Amino acid sequence: MTMTLEDMAMISGLPINGQVVTGRVSAVNWRERTGNLIGVEPDPPLPGKANTSKVRHSWLKQVRGENNPCPQGANDVFVQQYARAYLWYVLTKVVFSDATGNSALWMFLELLNNWDTQYSWGSAALAYLYRQLDMACRRQGDTSSLAGFVWSLSVWMWERIPVGRPDFKNPEHPNPRGNHDGAHDVDPYRRPTLAYYWERATVYTGSSHVRYKCYMNELDTLTAEQVHWLPYVDDRGFSLNEMCTRDRHLWRARCPMICFFAVEWHFVDRVARQFGRRQGIPIEESKEEILSLHRFDRRNNQDISDWANKHRTWIQIWNQRDTLVESENRPHNQSTYQKYQVRYADRYRLKLKPGWTHEEWSELVSEDPETAEGYHTFNRAVRDTRGAHVDYAPMHGEMGRELLLCVNDANVALSHPHGGGLSERTLRSTMEKFKKRFHKMAAMLSCHGAQSSDVFAPI
Repeated sequence: MTMTLEDMAMISGLPINGQVVTGRVSAVNWRERTGNLIGVEPDPPLPGKANTSKVRHSWLKQVRGENNPCPQGANDVFVQQYARAYLWYVLTKVVFSDATGNSALWMFLELLNNWDTQYSWGSAALAYLYRQLDMACRRQGDTSSLAGFVWSLSVWMWERIPVGRPDFKNPEHPNPRGNHDGAHDVDPYRRPTLAYYWERATVYTGSSHVRYKCYMNELDTLTAEQVHWLPYVDDRGFSLNEMCTRDRHLWRARCPMICFFAVEWHFVDRVARQFGRRQGIPIEESKEEILSLHRFDRRNNQDISDWANKHRTWIQIWNQRDTLVESENRPHNQSTYQKYQVRYADRYRLKLKPGWTHEEWSELVSEDPETAEGYHTFNRAVRDTRGAHVDYAPMHGEMGRELLLCVNDANVALSHPHGGGLSERTLRSTMEKFKKRFHKMAAMLSCHGAQSSDVFAPI
């Protein structure tokens, strides 16, 4: 599963069709150019401070926000400067946030110079989010954070999978008329997006460490049958903004998505079931090509000032997006999907949590688990652990293997003729195996890994 252009459009209403979000990022005279676009120049850096091409959101709010609103009767130039400042703030605060969460990058402001240019903000937002997810899962520091359009990712998860999904404050359907002016009925572009459905969500509070482990365990035990594959067919009780579905002809385009330095592929052929289509064997991409694209980032490639020229090959492919829409229109087929799952399991890691080794299991359970020192040592460690939760992935996988062995042994025992000596001996031997395995599974259900509290190490 992954977040696609369909999800981005339905949740945010950002346009999919349009030019790629890229261009020159030269920081030469950027303060002066900022002043021309929003009407006020940022202050120069203090002595000893880095000269970066971004401003703090707090400064932007101060000079072009509630404390300094656009005056009544202002001319068109002044109004446009305020409009650019507002859009710059929203884009860099919500959609293209950086790791600090409090800075507005200059490169996005220059895109707002020409109001007539139609950009594919939706594909750029998804490309930027993909890249930030890739970077975040490889961070190991105590201050690691996730940038990008995280809000849309949360709504996507709530829509499709029952992991960390909040409850609603009240059971009533949301009413756009309550929080929007009456113009939403007249102007279809002022209606809410699908994300409005979650306006009533109850925000969870509590230990982030505890929630992290809960979500990790829930993801490890999630099955395909528990996923809501087609959430957008549900009736939400209100009319959607027309921007949500305007570019639906591009939702299944298999193409590169571009946001300045970031080029990320929209591999819809890997998630055909999310569109209700039959899941076939996806095209194998060059691993080296994908890795080479991921070597480009803003911090380590500051010598590149023209990303449009650098990524011109990928931009040319994006410009052919209308011809790159997937043609598979056969409906979802369960047997075909199961074959794909088998292939997927052979190639990729399926669990966040590393499984317990056979050595750890043998220490945990012996012929007589009540007297096994390893068993008692393990339980004492569990009792002394705070904020721990059951490590579902190792338990889930190991119990599945043990039960499958029981089924296979039972089939062998039942295949012998009834009443013979061989049948009785086989039955006794099988029951002895069952007893040992059930001891093991009983221990698994009553204990959990106190030390194995994190996911696989980043690579």
